[in-house]
Amino acid sequence: MGAGPAGVAASIVLKQAGLSVLLIDQVKPDQLKVGESVPGATGRLFQRLGLTDISELLDADEYLKSTANASAWGSEHWTFQNAMMSLEGGGWHVLRHRFDEKLRQYALAQGVDYLDGRVSRFEKNGSEYQLDLKGSEQKLSANWLVDATGRKGLVSRKLGGERKRFSEQYAVIAWKQTDARDEDQTTRVKSVSKGWWYTSKLPGGLRVFAMQCLSEQAATLVKQPEAFCKSWSDAGVLDVPLN
Repeated sequence: MGAGPAGVAASIVLKQAGLSVLLIDQVKPDQLKVGESVPGATGRLFQRLGLTDISELLDADEYLKSTANASAWGSEHWTFQNAMMSLEGGGWHVLRHRFDEKLRQYALAQGVDYLDGRVSRFEKNGSEYQLDLKGSEQKLSANWLVDATGRKGLVSRKLGGERKRFSEQYAVIAWKQTDARDEDQTTRVKSVSKGWWYTSKLPGGLRVFAMQCLSEQAATLVKQPEAFCKSWSDAGVLDVPLN
């Protein structure tokens, strides 16, 4: 259950092992998603899935190389970790919804089955799990369930698991069309008095901006877009206008 990168990668590896695999999820393929930075170390995972490089998964206009990691913690001084200094490179910036969709398509090409739906109920009957789909009379059974639903933890919660909150940190995120002069392909992080900013340039002329902060600050930035823009400008993370 769950057809994000973790669930899809697991399904491909299980299929390679000769098992029958069914991915179940409800996907919105055109909706922007967070999680756009793909580290260079992911190249080893691509190879485990049978891909030589990200270029075998995405078209040339669907990813950008990350040239460096730039950070400024507690000062105005920027530290750069150049991608050339890493044996595995600096990684890539992607449109996460396109990355997820292409990875699902690759899994289907490997023989993984996919069902667009939502599990409304499941129970264990002997050695099998019995599953019901919401709005459908279709019944499914499986010897194993993999919970790849992320923070939702659908399987774990239905089995009685409880969520534990370890942090009060929130993230306020926006995607904006960037200025045509924006050629910065670094991954940038900078701390400020009430949290820290993150930004990276994405394919298609987009740039993602994210502020990690506590709930009170997050509420202000969500309710007042002008406060978000001002906070970004005051932080001095990168001199690009927000359109």
